[in-house]
Amino acid sequence: MKVKFLLPFWHMLTVYVLLFSITPFPTNSLSLKAPFPRAVVDVLHDVNVHKHYPVTSASSSSWAFENNLAHEHAQTHSIFSDLASYLRFSTDEFGSRASCAPYVIRCGSGDTQLVTFGVDELQKALKCDFLDAGEGSTEMNKGWRMQPVGNTRRGTSFQGSRLLFQDLTNAKGTCIFNSAGAYISSTLAATSLAALDGMDGVVPGVCLNMYVTRGDAKVSAPPHTDKQDVMVVQTQGRKHWRIFSPPDTGVKSKADPFARGKGVDDLSLETLSASGSKLLLEVTLFPGDLLFVPARFPHTTDTLSCYRDEPNKIFGLDDWSMHLTIGLDSHVWSMNYLSMRKLGLRKFGIQDCLSDSNTFVNNGGHDDDDAQEGVDERINNLSVELREVLFSSVDSSLTVEAIAMDLYSITERTNNECGTSMSRSRYNNNYNKKILSLEQCVLIVTMFLDIGQGILNTHRDMYVAAIEEETARQNSDLIWTAQEENMSTEQMQRLSIFRVARFFMRLDGLRDELRTWDKPHRLGSWAASQTILNGDQVEISTPGPDGVYLWSPAKVVNARMDGLFDIQRFDGNIEYGVPRNMTKGPHGIGIFL
Repeated sequence: MKVKFLLPFWHMLTVYVLLFSITPFPTNSLSLKAPFPRAVVDVLHDVNVHKHYPVTSASSSSWAFENNLAHEHAQTHSIFSDLASYLRFSTDEFGSRASCAPYVIRCGSGDTQLVTFGVDELQKALKCDFLDAGEGSTEMNKGWRMQPVGNTRRGTSFQGSRLLFQDLTNAKGTCIFNSAGAYISSTLAATSLAALDGMDGVVPGVCLNMYVTRGDAKVSAPPHTDKQDVMVVQTQGRKHWRIFSPPDTGVKSKADPFARGKGVDDLSLETLSASGSKLLLEVTLFPGDLLFVPARFPHTTDTLSCYRDEPNKIFGLDDWSMHLTIGLDSHVWSMNYLSMRKLGLRKFGIQDCLSDSNTFVNNGGHDDDDAQEGVDERINNLSVELREVLFSSVDSSLTVEAIAMDLYSITERTNNECGTSMSRSRYNNNYNKKILSLEQCVLIVTMFLDIGQGILNTHRDMYVAAIEEETARQNSDLIWTAQEENMSTEQMQRLSIFRVARFFMRLDGLRDELRTWDKPHRLGSWAASQTILNGDQVEISTPGPDGVYLWSPAKVVNARMDGLFDIQRFDGNIEYGVPRNMTKGPHGIGIFL
């Protein structure tokens, strides 16, 4: 990735005018203090819906040529380059991206659909590889949760336990293929690479997930928020979306604003209304349409309402809604000012004014990582302006010095708002600074940017490897199928579950390097091999009905000093004393490092 520097203001303004005169993007600002009233939704709808794809830029065409990729991937690269510009120009002088708004790009009459991936392509992918998926489900007074697709497995052998297309046809909820851009080596890997390179360092990683929903689903996803900014690409069928403004965090101050409506958190439409959240955009997507949803913006989807004019319709496979969600992973990798500030304070032994001072004293001058809930509540109760800056992503195209100055200012503003006095008595002579120095901020930013560059490089290598594998398969005389009777040893060794695993291990290593950066300066007795921390999203091994162990999503609630873990399963039950080898992950740091 090439690191770029900020242009003078008048040059930026010129680029802005030229870019948006060709490819208009939303210029209206969202006010989280006073969300748009319902009466303005129709105006927003007109402003935020663009009737055709933008013109592919010359630089994106050159990128596709250099990477030996087709024109549709140049178009994808160009769209994400425009998105990167939109995010950058939506960042205010204090680093906040609160003004980012959702928008839609229609596939116009003269446009070629950006990504072609329907039921036929999915069936082929399932035959050619060993894929896995989860099924979204909801229960009364609980948020959106994941469960394995299908109630039973077909056998105990490696091949006999793989996911079949029939499992998808039997599913009632939305089926989600996480990291499909890495596991499915056809067009989805190239789409992921085009999006990653198009973002040009605005985010350290891009993750493409695929969602498959029956055409008659009354609710395909209940209201929830995500950690990622996402670009949705509809590839088959239709889907109805409703996007809302972020709710007031003070109403439920202990809830993670980036994970509302998930797990045990209920985020109903009534809850949204009571939290001051307003409907911003309501739209039905058709094949080729794109939708941008910023992180923290609640959204809900269905498919049945897309066919209001066809009350007697009989739904088939062609009516399945299939879309790609291309996540811009900044918060997932803790590349935001909140995480930089928190880890920096821990690194240099400075008390965090957003944590419990008694805990700081009892721990010998270190904040307690276990006090996550209290930290969340204090952050959510900050002023809107400061909270938005803390939540904002870090753009690696800025210089280290510029980001460090922002971090220094944010740390000072946080202390001032929390009422921290610089003359306050010290807890320990070794920890006598109350804010980070500018020199310390430079060290923190350098560490984060180095890790971010490693994450970006690993994602790029992963997608390039998938593209190369697809090319090798197309040039091979072998018939690529995952059926047991004719799958060779060579083919099995080249399955995506083995190819992708080594890249995930690299990402885990980078995550651990960042999270344990402060450990030499901490007085706690963490084991050197401890790589899972409280709050981590993991997977836990669960015995299936036929004695076959399956992996299901879970969360670490207690990383114990004896090396074992207390883990909450997706159904809310807690397993105590789980050994490390019975877990996979962690999967995403989250915004509270």
